[in-house]
Amino acid sequence: MLWLGVLAYQFNSYHFELMFTRVAIGEAFGYAFLPLVIFGLFKIWKNDQLGIVWLAIGMGLVGNSHILSLLLFTILIAVLELIRIIRRKFTRREFKQLLLSAVISILMASYSLYNVITWGLNNKLVTPTPILLGMNPSYGLTNLLNNDITESSTGAHMGLAVTLLLIYLVAQLFSRPTGQWRYWTIGALSLWILAQDWINWPHFATTPVSLLQFTMRILTIVSLLIMIGLILFLNQVNWNSTATTIFAGLVIIFIGVSGVTQIHERAAQDFHWAQHHTQPTTLVKRRLIRHLTGRNYLANVNHMTMPDYHIQKDTVRTNPSFHPQTNQNFQLALQQNWRKVAFDWKGARQFKHFRATDQTVNFNITLKRQQSVKLPVVGYHHVNYQVIVNGKNTTFWHSGGQLKTKLTAGSNKVEVSISNESRHLGLFILSCFAYLISLGYVFFYRSRSRKDAQATRSGY
Repeated sequence: MLWLGVLAYQFNSYHFELMFTRVAIGEAFGYAFLPLVIFGLFKIWKNDQLGIVWLAIGMGLVGNSHILSLLLFTILIAVLELIRIIRRKFTRREFKQLLLSAVISILMASYSLYNVITWGLNNKLVTPTPILLGMNPSYGLTNLLNNDITESSTGAHMGLAVTLLLIYLVAQLFSRPTGQWRYWTIGALSLWILAQDWINWPHFATTPVSLLQFTMRILTIVSLLIMIGLILFLNQVNWNSTATTIFAGLVIIFIGVSGVTQIHERAAQDFHWAQHHTQPTTLVKRRLIRHLTGRNYLANVNHMTMPDYHIQKDTVRTNPSFHPQTNQNFQLALQQNWRKVAFDWKGARQFKHFRATDQTVNFNITLKRQQSVKLPVVGYHHVNYQVIVNGKNTTFWHSGGQLKTKLTAGSNKVEVSISNESRHLGLFILSCFAYLISLGYVFFYRSRSRKDAQATRSGY
């Protein structure tokens, strides 16, 4: 029963991540660790000492993967604990366990969190596109029935199998008046309704809620609540049909695999279509890089459509007729966000790209005279850059969101690199030790519990 619920959640989160974006690897990992977070929380509620560690490991992994997911899951835990306070189930011991788990998880994610916070505080960054789009139920239903997981911000769904599970649990609400599973099912249904565009989501586009950008992100929590409700329901009815459980699991796998296969086949078809079109339209360019090959891999990696987290201009001229609360056109909002970016695009075209890795980028440029030039690299503060021109270290400075240096007349080979030596090695070691000690404690605790159980059965 447990594995069936987890399987449903994991396939839903994978479907959802494919629909949202094909590059948000950190976000995908964040969603994958959510069941571990809830597992630890349930252990704490059951007064199991290992709950502290499991919750800490789960939140630590999320913190090292995706900051927005960390914020979202923290709010989820706070809401669940608030409900327990209202129902008078919250204890002082539980508070201490949650506090200790929070401290351990912060230690586990300390290296990532410190770098992100330091980076954010020392740079004026372009925030994600200021928009808040709700889900379109008719569009989502069409995609659901077609098992279509094409990238969509408003037509997302949880997959046919998970949706049917939700419908089944909701139907059981009217015939089974008792059980803890009811609360989780009602919560899942309520959040699903909340995520639809029946609510005037644009009204919140200028509030911190806009960090979500797309309410489809809420579906991650909806699927988790469905998983919990399903497991509790099957436990209540003493479900013991192994054959039916295996069949349901195979159906979930089939739906998931067929959806993924469908989107890969469509990408291949679009790629072949684009190859026969010589006009370099936006659609042709996008389809050419959507289907990954050895030749277009670099173009895919360098394809940049979002200005998020670039350096922001000191003064920004925006379209006065555009307001996120009244205009929810994503492309128009994206254009407004690009206006904020501090980058000399015209000057960048003077450089010829030569080679790039995750640590180094090389450019060539030929000048008629010696002059100071902005390099086509985003110049973040508090990042350890190194600039080498024609084989020699060169002094550089920050200017207009980029790095700037003096180049000589004639040909210049420029190399910009980021030091792979961490400035915060101590925090990295601390994070690693926090994980190792926690996992060691789990192994020791379980080993001791097993020995105690064997001793009890032996009569000692």
